[in-house]
Amino acid sequence: MMSDELINKEFIKNSVRVTLKMILGEASLAALEFHLTNLLERDPYEVFCNTPQDFYEGLRSIFGKGADIVLEVMFSTMAQKGFIKSVNPAQAARLLKTSDEQSRRELLELFKPSKVSKQ
Repeated sequence: MMSDELINKEFIKNSVRVTLKMILGEASLAALEFHLTNLLERDPYEVFCNTPQDFYEGLRSIFGKGADIVLEVMFSTMAQKGFIKSVNPAQAARLLKTSDEQSRRELLELFKPSKVSKQ
């Protein structure tokens, strides 16, 4: 298990943002970021790294039950692009929705910082 110092949070935040941009497009992503920032009262990508369940709750506030589908598409896309290890998208989404520290670490450890984002 990695310590937080060894987890590349900037890579994780960028990977999530780039993936959401691919899925939603620039304009929809800007709207999502605006609403998430207002709901969470801080940077949503920082929330993804530090308290993933809060990120999920923010998505649920905006998308309702559709938040689960957004997450599964997001994790599936990240796996296809090589940002995360190959994983069942539903399993990755479950890690995001669970509030314990072990699940948070497992979620962050899915990311492969050796992959360089091209966007």
